[in-house]
Amino acid sequence: MPPAIPERPHDLRTVDDLDATARVPPQRRPSDAPPESPSDRSAIDEARRREAAQRNAAAAELFEAEDFAAAVEMFQVALTSSSRILGEDHPDTLRVAGNLGVALVMAGVGKTGKKGRTQTAQGIRMIEAVIDLRSKVLGPDHPDTLTALQALAEANRMAGHADAAFEASKKAVTARVEALGPAHPDTLTSRMGLGVTLAGIGETKRAQRMVALTLAAAAESLGERHEHVEALVEWGVSARLLREEV
Repeated sequence: MPPAIPERPHDLRTVDDLDATARVPPQRRPSDAPPESPSDRSAIDEARRREAAQRNAAAAELFEAEDFAAAVEMFQVALTSSSRILGEDHPDTLRVAGNLGVALVMAGVGKTGKKGRTQTAQGIRMIEAVIDLRSKVLGPDHPDTLTALQALAEANRMAGHADAAFEASKKAVTARVEALGPAHPDTLTSRMGLGVTLAGIGETKRAQRMVALTLAAAAESLGERHEHVEALVEWGVSARLLREEV
């Protein structure tokens, strides 16, 4: 299992939370009520934003419970709501879209046959679209953009698209090293992901070296008992067990 990293990340095992507070539904206005004031509209918009966030949070709970099919349905509802309320290119809407893409991939890889492949491909396309929109709205080096890029690498790896996974993994490592530094937890995650991807394409020695260097850097910068380091180690062990190549 890929490790959990800061910002509850698109590592294909967890999804982003929009920091929803308690749901406050918008109130109906009587037909003879006076026109809404700017403060009234602001309050209604905030209530609707909270409602969209609450739907995302409910979908995230289903995802964490590994009920990926139900999570897909709920994320679709959340995305429709967030797009209407905040706009299609709002950062929160893009988070929901990214979550939906990840959920589609997880739902798809767990199935056999054409339906599973279709869902996986749909999820990958959605993650690619999120990368494009985040690059335009937030910038290509923004942490959210790079998180989506890492998700794309993992999605392709899990789908068995070795070449695409390798290319996305290389881009994620390079971009995160430049933007965050070589020892940042997110960068370490991408470096570990590249090692696992190398193992998947038969580059065993390169994979072993990448994993060893990544774990050494992580232990040096964060400490051997840091939860992120332990998660990276777990990921490496899992990859060795499953693929017998790392």
